[in-house]
Amino acid sequence: LEAELGGRVVEDDETRVRAVATALRLYRDDPDPGVHGASRWFLRARGRGDATAKVDAELKGRPYRPGFSWRVDRSGLTFVAVGRPGGPRFEITDIEVPWRLYRTFDPDFRGPGFGHVLVDEDPALGVSFLEAAAFANHFGTLAGLPPAFPPRMTESTVPPAARAAASPGYRLPTSNEFYFAAQAGASGVCYFGGLPEHVARYAFTADTLGVPGVQPVGLLKPNDLGLFDAIGNALELCHHDGPLPHGPQNQVALCGGSGILSSSQLSPRPLDDPVPASRPSIPSGFRLARTLDVGEPPEP
Repeated sequence: LEAELGGRVVEDDETRVRAVATALRLYRDDPDPGVHGASRWFLRARGRGDATAKVDAELKGRPYRPGFSWRVDRSGLTFVAVGRPGGPRFEITDIEVPWRLYRTFDPDFRGPGFGHVLVDEDPALGVSFLEAAAFANHFGTLAGLPPAFPPRMTESTVPPAARAAASPGYRLPTSNEFYFAAQAGASGVCYFGGLPEHVARYAFTADTLGVPGVQPVGLLKPNDLGLFDAIGNALELCHHDGPLPHGPQNQVALCGGSGILSSSQLSPRPLDDPVPASRPSIPSGFRLARTLDVGEPPEP
């Protein structure tokens, strides 16, 4: 509701002040990640990104509060805890890893080329699955967690998705985890219903942008789990946990649609068959994920 009402201009000063105060309270203290994400969008759309940054700084590095399904990592990334039938709980970042964070790991990374110059809040566009996995291992090491991927991994030594997911370390989401988190309980093709008039509110595509391109993360409305850009903007590298028609050297799924593709290609499903772990032909970004209940039985 807040994400929908946030599109309306509030002219009355007193009402505007109350609305911002309410959104800030919800942003900090509502346990639901969808409300948290909608509040973030509402505040940033009104130029109050400074207020969300202060809350993030206050909560940075804390574990999940009782009853909460989101937390702010020591890096400043927000993680959302997701439970799904038939699988263990996992957490996933509400945005794609931004370039400013990725370059702390690889300062020489310059982006995808094609004339696109990355800015701080752009997704780390153009990395390969191998590079993203190395970042995930590094990110986990900083948190005292074991690596989910083997060191010096190559295209031919990428482990199966189930093996990586059995680790408590950080990794990339599986294609099924991404689908479940991106849909956020929706049953249609897209989490916002797929109506053409809604696309521009939730997803950057070549059609909504006018020209193919990629925008900074988190500008448009989130889904009901508080995930931003779950479809559109940048394709997302995922670890495919379905059939591998081209063998175990092709385990990378590209999911979510893209700002260089048309709106008709928006889908949380893989764009095509899984590909190798080298840099894909379409520059892509990635999110971090982690299994929360390692060794626990799946949810009913």
